[in-house]
Amino acid sequence: MSRGPRFSAALGNVGLRLASQALRFALSFYVVGFLGLHAAGIYGLVLGAVGIVPALIGWGLNYHLSREIAGRSPAAAAPLVRDRIAVSLASLAGFSLLAVAAGTVAASAGDWPLLALALVLVWFETISLDVFVAMLAVGKPLLANLLVFIRSAAWVPPAVILGLAEPRLRTLEVLFLLWIAFHVVALAILALKLRRWDVGEGLRAPRDKGWAQRWFRRRWFIYLSDLAYVGLVYLDRYLVLVFLGLTATAVFTFYWGLANALQTIVLAALVQTGRPRLIILAGEGDNRGWQAELRRQLALALALALAMAAANFGLTETVIRLLPPGRIPADRTLFALLLGAVVLRCCSDVVNSGLISRGRDHAYAVANLLGVAATLAAVPLAAAAWGLTGAALALVLVAALLLVLRTGLLLARRGYSGAAGGGAIIANSIP
Repeated sequence: MSRGPRFSAALGNVGLRLASQALRFALSFYVVGFLGLHAAGIYGLVLGAVGIVPALIGWGLNYHLSREIAGRSPAAAAPLVRDRIAVSLASLAGFSLLAVAAGTVAASAGDWPLLALALVLVWFETISLDVFVAMLAVGKPLLANLLVFIRSAAWVPPAVILGLAEPRLRTLEVLFLLWIAFHVVALAILALKLRRWDVGEGLRAPRDKGWAQRWFRRRWFIYLSDLAYVGLVYLDRYLVLVFLGLTATAVFTFYWGLANALQTIVLAALVQTGRPRLIILAGEGDNRGWQAELRRQLALALALALAMAAANFGLTETVIRLLPPGRIPADRTLFALLLGAVVLRCCSDVVNSGLISRGRDHAYAVANLLGVAATLAAVPLAAAAWGLTGAALALVLVAALLLVLRTGLLLARRGYSGAAGGGAIIANSIP
């Protein structure tokens, strides 16, 4: 493939991510401004659940799936993707039984419709993550990101238009039903593509029932690493819920969602596109070139993140001033701290690419686990002492600690240490 098509594909991927984040940006204001803080708090917790559960029941297998099918055609990859989805379906069934049992104990009768819809979303998001990882591995990133856009953002305009036109439709149930409907649309588009790729024969191939067990026994720490990575993204909101309540969680997740859009864009525009270059240089043994490339990516990530943080803060401030007073909770200190934490995490993601490129899977896992431990310790203490500002300050400190820790682990062993790993693949279908 020539440089032109590769650049066009990369530009298309970034464009889709930018469009998704722009719609999510608008959705955040709509939920808080028109559905209220109570609904916004529940919405933020559901978003956390659809982000955490796929990692919780994923067993780290997408890491291995992406390695095994990398470079294959869709038809050749079909049997293994089918087997991986079969494991997901079985895990989802078990999780659903536990969720229903827990809901029976904890939820009132009025909460059941939301619980049921949230559970359906968990099923769709889990399977969608498996599909997303597989499509990236077989060289279909543009289609993968198009499907992400459809299921994670394309439903936002109709949801907002309906809600503005008819106040009775300003409910979480309407949002979740539209989200589910666009998942179905994305799957229908995928089904049409599968027919063109002639995957039927591969899907009829005998199942490899021991594939998942073999991988999990050999590389179980990858599961802990992926779970910890996702925990670093979503754990804080549940700590805020426990220590500060649902209303504080709504405010926190509102500003968190606006700030996290920055990291998603930097990942798509720089980190995910730059990682293969680091892997190639490490594989060639070009240590000087690898170091230069890592420094270049770090500088770009820092510059891009800072510029986007400033733009994000200014745009959010403008929107809040344009809306009727009191409709959006204004907390500039909270937002500034969360943006600062995201800037640090963007730089840390580049260092992660360095660890992955040198096959430092254990170091990657250790850093993630220590980050979760630091979050569990710092956020409750800081939230109890200084409220939401304290929780955000704790996230800044944890992000700084992780950046220093990952850098130290990377510098501790400069030499190339085996085949490069794939790293945790966090689906950007996660809103």
